[in-house]
Amino acid sequence: MFAVKRHLEQEALGGTGLGLAMVQRFTRDLGGQLDISNVEPRGARVSLTLPCQWV
Repeated sequence: MFAVKRHLEQEALGGTGLGLAMVQRFTRDLGGQLDISNVEPRGARVSLTLPCQWV
């Protein structure tokens, strides 16, 4: 779903493009869910859900 992309705008902002790809992998490894939706014109909404156990 996510891939590393490089273009001039990302480089100008100092990002590497790895953030969401890493979050997606960690979330999947922990049994969670990552949802991203487009919110025009403000950007994106990112929702992260992780399972937890009460002790």
